[in-house]
Amino acid sequence: MTRPTLITGLPRSGTTLTVALLNQQPDAVALAEPLPLGKMSSDPDKFADEIEAFTAEMRRSALEDGVILTKAVGGQVAGNFVTQSDRGAGLRRSEARRGAVALDKPLSPDFRLYIKHPAAFTALTGPLSARFDFFACIRSPLSVLASWQTVDMPINRGRVPMAEKFAPELTAELDAIPDALGRQVYLMGWFLEHYAALPRTHVLRFEDLASDASAALAHICPGARVEGLDLESQDLATRYPSVDIDRLRTALKPVEPAILHHYPEGLPY
Repeated sequence: MTRPTLITGLPRSGTTLTVALLNQQPDAVALAEPLPLGKMSSDPDKFADEIEAFTAEMRRSALEDGVILTKAVGGQVAGNFVTQSDRGAGLRRSEARRGAVALDKPLSPDFRLYIKHPAAFTALTGPLSARFDFFACIRSPLSVLASWQTVDMPINRGRVPMAEKFAPELTAELDAIPDALGRQVYLMGWFLEHYAALPRTHVLRFEDLASDASAALAHICPGARVEGLDLESQDLATRYPSVDIDRLRTALKPVEPAILHHYPEGLPY
């Protein structure tokens, strides 16, 4: 059995878009947050065994039944699960639901299978990357941090329950930080430091995806072709009018060394 490729990344950095683009490639299936993490072992080896068992069942289901299990919006793995508008009238919510989705593409017996989970996979970067092909998605931390202020998710409050399950020491570290922004900045550094252990070709920057999606995606899916992708570039203050961008820029200063590891050419904001 061909093992799956695991994808993780900063929440709101383009992980779902990456899954959507991978699903456009021939003989490839990418699943967005399909695992029942709350029911799975927090022991790294047992967790990896459970991933392999899940993979075997998904391969069987895809090939025999033409059905996969994934988060989707209206039966489709969209490029973004979160509502788009930010008018200061409330937090944006995820529209995705986990369930069965029908496949509409031919697959060979050894098709490429990708599984994406941002928080849990990050917490276990070391053991999982030793056992599976493992990639992480990142994006300008200022853009990501701005998005975190606007979404109705635990990250808005500076928490990541699924990461905390698999890295229980993280809970104590976050509990010691009194404010949400402080916890968010700590988490930004925590995510980026985990990805620093990966080869550079295994860290997919959103900015590279926007510049040449085919070349960027080819690191994960050799021979990938992406056409017609138009990732709108918009000033953060315009995109997030309810967010104090200057305050966030200042707040990120303690984690600038971790940012510069992934952006050695300079801060991406």
